[in-house]
Amino acid sequence: MQDDEIRAVTAALRRSPRSPGLASEGYFQHEAAVVESRSVGPGTRIWAFTHILPERSFGADCNLCDHTFIENDVRIGDRVTLKGCIQVWDGITLEDDVFVGPASRSRRAAARW
Repeated sequence: MQDDEIRAVTAALRRSPRSPGLASEGYFQHEAAVVESRSVGPGTRIWAFTHILPERSFGADCNLCDHTFIENDVRIGDRVTLKGCIQVWDGITLEDDVFVGPASRSRRAAARW
């Protein structure tokens, strides 16, 4: 591929809903992550096999580890860490500075952590 072809493909990938932003948007997204949300805070790190649905917003400096799933009606504050194999379902709010350990599951009845 020529340089201009590579730039065109890279620009198209950045516009894709499955890859809305990479380092140019102020956050890191692993190539195996699916990030449908366009509202990811600066400094956030999204690791492999994480799937984030489109209506999510994140604060700054979050760390979303491998195999994390985040549904639509979820709010996540600043400096939140979600370790591996986390599922966060609709109706959950994670305030600033929350740490959720590996393989935790959220319940709709517990609306705030």
